Amino acid sequence: MEGRCVSMSPIEPGNDLTAGYCTHVDAEGDKLFEWYKGMFNGQTGRGTGRLLGGTGKYQSVKGNHTYSYQSEKIQGDAFNGTGLKLGRYWYAADEL
Repeated sequence: MEGRCVSMSPIEPGNDLTAGYCTHVDAEGDKLFEWYKGMFNGQTGRGTGRLLGGTGKYQSVKGNHTYSYQSEKIQGDAFNGTGLKLGRYWYAADEL
């Protein structure tokens, strides 16, 4: 599974807050949507996130996690990175 994320951060010195949304796509083309917030200093980050459902087999998935992230700037304002997410997920039907 791979994903793309869009982050929003205040532009002020010393403020490392960030929040955003990710869309992850698996090999079959099904998508999983995620929202996250945390701290990011340009190279490393950490925070919390939620799984918001998706398409296909991920349509009713919900969940929450913590994450840590390591990145490198590749061009302009674009970053490439890897991370670790730890948490749990469930299918919304399981809540009934």
